[in-house]
Amino acid sequence: MDSSSPRVQCQATLALRNLASDALYQLEIVRAGGLANLVTLLKSQHEPLVLAAVACIRNISIHPMNEGLIIEAGFLKPLVALVDYTDSVEIQCHAVSTLRNLAASSEKNRLALLDAGAVKKCRDLVLTSPESVQSEISACFAILALAEELKTRLLEQGIMDVLIPLTKSPNPEVCGNSAAALANLCSRINDYSIVLMKYAEISDFISSFLSSGNSTFEHIALWTMLQLLESNDQDIKIRIKKEIHTGKMNLNNLTADDNFTNGTDEIANLTQQILELIK
Repeated sequence: MDSSSPRVQCQATLALRNLASDALYQLEIVRAGGLANLVTLLKSQHEPLVLAAVACIRNISIHPMNEGLIIEAGFLKPLVALVDYTDSVEIQCHAVSTLRNLAASSEKNRLALLDAGAVKKCRDLVLTSPESVQSEISACFAILALAEELKTRLLEQGIMDVLIPLTKSPNPEVCGNSAAALANLCSRINDYSIVLMKYAEISDFISSFLSSGNSTFEHIALWTMLQLLESNDQDIKIRIKKEIHTGKMNLNNLTADDNFTNGTDEIANLTQQILELIK
């Protein structure tokens, strides 16, 4: 990887990428000092070398013990720079996938991603990106939206402005990821003012998912309704109750849940909880 030949560097990096498919080697490459070379290669002007390097760090980032070390080694800035590397969709996908992995388990890492501008860049890019990039970005948003400490900042950065249109994507993965992120952002936040501003569009997404005939989408819609009702915001509660009664949020004829927990149909369980809350 220290060779002056980009071709040799590329072949060496591809070999490391293949090794990094194994959890043991994901750790060993870091212990052997591989991160310093990889972060340099991410900044190369040679596209095949950049692709090999970002694919390699993507594999290495899968291991949770590597997350903090990768950030400390200075990868965030070059990874964020590659998010809009529009000459190569594959490079974009690997870059976003790596960012998602780095956000998986650490509050410190998630805050670092926000501070590095990753969310803003993804937000600005996602609606005009190919579906494969949208899938990676929406999955990253869904992970970030799980973090209680980030929800207010994500809302303030306008993430709902892109998540709502993405719930209408023809790609079910993009659609589901975006809806899951929306649902997470509606759960246990201190200020529902932004949610109320977007309520009409959120209501449309819920209505569409309830009538989809897809049990996973129905589950997301019902769970979103439950989070909104549990907010104890009276305005939200009145609106949801009205839309259930008018049939816009139709709780009838939902698909039987494919996933049973201890013999319980989760869709029926969520429906019952919603009906109890609007009494």
